[in-house]
Amino acid sequence: MEPRVLIISNTAIKRSNSNGLCLLNVLSAIPVSNIASFYIQASFPDKGVVSSSFRLTDAEKLHSYFNGKSIGTIITDDSFSQPQDQDIQHGSGKESFFRHLLREEVWQHGKWDRKHFYDWISEFKPTVILFMNGRSPFMFDITRQISEKFNIPVVIFSSEDEYWHQPKVGNLWDALLRKKLRKATLRLNKRVAHVVTFNDKLKNLYETEFHLPVTTIMPSSDAKAVAKVNLSGNLFYGGNLKPYRFESLEAISQALIQIQSPRKIDVYSNDIDEKIRNRLSSLPNVIVHEAVPRSDLESLRDQAFLLIHFESFSKKARPLIQNAFSSKIADCFASGIPFFVYAPKCCGFSSYFSAHSNALCFVSLPQELAAALQKVLTDTSYCQTLVSNALSLAKENHAIPANAARMKSILEEARL
Repeated sequence: MEPRVLIISNTAIKRSNSNGLCLLNVLSAIPVSNIASFYIQASFPDKGVVSSSFRLTDAEKLHSYFNGKSIGTIITDDSFSQPQDQDIQHGSGKESFFRHLLREEVWQHGKWDRKHFYDWISEFKPTVILFMNGRSPFMFDITRQISEKFNIPVVIFSSEDEYWHQPKVGNLWDALLRKKLRKATLRLNKRVAHVVTFNDKLKNLYETEFHLPVTTIMPSSDAKAVAKVNLSGNLFYGGNLKPYRFESLEAISQALIQIQSPRKIDVYSNDIDEKIRNRLSSLPNVIVHEAVPRSDLESLRDQAFLLIHFESFSKKARPLIQNAFSSKIADCFASGIPFFVYAPKCCGFSSYFSAHSNALCFVSLPQELAAALQKVLTDTSYCQTLVSNALSLAKENHAIPANAARMKSILEEARL
């Protein structure tokens, strides 16, 4: 029997959102009529991606905390005409753990008349919950409560390692939030039938800590390989510059100057603040472009001579990147353009890249950066070999049909 999947996530299901795109890719073997979503972001999903959605926002919950009760809204394709939201996801400002804690209080104790919500779930008749976990304990509790009421299993789809993060030193609010998150995680785990992670490093964490069935399904890509690499193109980066990533971009810029390369670096990022912009403005070979919708990045990426990704070598960034695996890596392997990565060995993707070093140029030591750039920018035969192996790797591990079939099987077989 086809699974009927209730997605629970913070954000609306959208192709412009990296988590939303990953979800849509792995659920592509399941009919849209068998997918519904509950989310809390004040936005709308893409049309044609779910049968219906139920939205209850922070603002509604805050209002109910002081002035009554919240109900929520059912959203279908007929509820709105696109585009409703700007298709550019902007980075957030400085993080406030106190604000996170206040939000938790509002969601846990604000009044919510759930009859409308539960009637919507009853009408959809889900057979399994697919939970995109994060750092909000109340989302774990909502997921558990739905699982208990409707007696359906939970499958966690995770790119997060928030459970293992240590509180920031001296930050009481962060410590309280982490304690709540760990308790909520353990409560939910009693309803979890399976965990799906983005990489094997995260998989090992879940298996060791929770002793749950865990499967790695890496990010998938439907990117089409370019017919020919643009020999006059620049280096291309499309992604965030936090946390501290811009420091590695500076190092790449300086290495290009050192080897006297005339090529520039085109940067498309949605989280450039004034501090980062000022730092990058002094780099003569870095061109910072305005943020563009994700749908426009592919055509811009296809004009590049070399795709680059980088992570910070700062000790402060290590807890944030040690289990991370960027969703755009799959697109880079499938692009038909040479792929260059500069990142420390502690990154979540490092072992994967090291195991497939014939598919990309991966540099983890600063003293090797300039020489590696020189080789990848001048050795045509080397680059052709990288591209050929990258395309094979994309087909083997990042193809949508195969990964979607694996996810469908997990959802079909999920049992309490």
